[in-house]
Amino acid sequence: MLRSTDQRDLTSETETLKALASEIRLSILEWLREPQSVFVSQREGDLSDDGGVCVSLIAQRAGMSQPTISRHLEILRRTGLIYTRRVANWNFHYRDDAGITHARHILDTI
Repeated sequence: MLRSTDQRDLTSETETLKALASEIRLSILEWLREPQSVFVSQREGDLSDDGGVCVSLIAQRAGMSQPTISRHLEILRRTGLIYTRRVANWNFHYRDDAGITHARHILDTI
């Protein structure tokens, strides 16, 4: 059993584990670890200099539609595994190392 005594903490931990229970979401997290080596910019603005990736590149890599990938990204964002930064008209997605560390901690406590 998880060591959390607060039901809200258990709910949060459960949601994090559910987010990791998807092959495509695990792939996205892996791709975002070193995005410059995984993604090739197709047009100006879809890959930021600091490693942020636009949904269009992730969708192309996954072979899925942008709306489907956006739903997966929202789950990852909501559970703190990624974060999104808006620059002008672009939303760039990044892996959140603190969220990944937290997920590892959850797994370590099971």
